[in-house]
Amino acid sequence: MPPTPHAAGSETLAIVGTGLMGGSLGLASLGGGGVDRVIGYDRDPRQLRRALERRAVTETASSPGEAVDQATLVVISTPVGAIPGAFQEIAPHLSTGTVVTDVGSTKGRSTWRSAASRLRRRRGAPCCGGGSLLGSSTEPDPP
Repeated sequence: MPPTPHAAGSETLAIVGTGLMGGSLGLASLGGGGVDRVIGYDRDPRQLRRALERRAVTETASSPGEAVDQATLVVISTPVGAIPGAFQEIAPHLSTGTVVTDVGSTKGRSTWRSAASRLRRRRGAPCCGGGSLLGSSTEPDPP
């Protein structure tokens, strides 16, 4: 189903990978306005449940494809080595015009080109390679 047109500044964000970086992005996006839905997917059901409990996502999906189906913006927040596979998995589910990016900081140029070309071939989806400025992927110990 194609994304529903939204009012200016109102978007549906899909986050594939709701761990520390994806969850933080969801919280910031919902808190900053402009995003009224954040659909999360994570292969680890505990991470996904935690993101929902922390209100980092407004709803959950049972697959990456389901997560991106109605999104206007998609952020892949998986380990770098899983980015190409994630792009391949979501490609058939993207609507024309859905923007896709990632938070992987150390991917090589060939990894990004390979992943992005899959999306362009499948749907003409605009891709914008991202990077993380969020630091390490470990959570601080609870107080």
